[in-house]
Amino acid sequence: MILNVSMLSKAYVGKTVLKDVSFHLEDKEKAAIVGINGSGKTTLLRCILGIEEADEGSIAFSKEKKMDYLAQQHADIEAENEDYDTLSGGQKTRKRLEEILQEKPDLLILDEPTNHLDIGSIQWL
Repeated sequence: MILNVSMLSKAYVGKTVLKDVSFHLEDKEKAAIVGINGSGKTTLLRCILGIEEADEGSIAFSKEKKMDYLAQQHADIEAENEDYDTLSGGQKTRKRLEEILQEKPDLLILDEPTNHLDIGSIQWL
C-alpha cells in the first residue's frame, strides 16, 4: 500500500466539500479524481499532501515511498538560466513536470496537469 485515505471529511464555513472519502492505492496503480469546479478535488489533494488538515478521517502514506506534487500554479519553480516570467503556462508546467519526473517519485499527484498544455504534450502525458 502506498496511500490509504479513510472516511475523510472537510468543510469550509459550513460548506462540506469532502464527506467520508475513502480509497487506497497500491504500487503501480493509477487513479483520477474527476469532478466539477469547486467539488473538492484540490482540497482532497491538499489534505493528502498535508497542506490542509481534514476535519475527520485519516490519511496514511507509506514511509518508504516518495511523493511529489504538480500544483495548478507553479510558483515554486526556480528557473535556471531563463527568465521565468517569459515562460508560457505550458512551458512552466512542462518544466516543473520534468523536474518532478527526474526525482522518480513513487506517488505523483497532478492537480489539473493539462492546463496550458498543447495537444502533443497532453497526449504524451
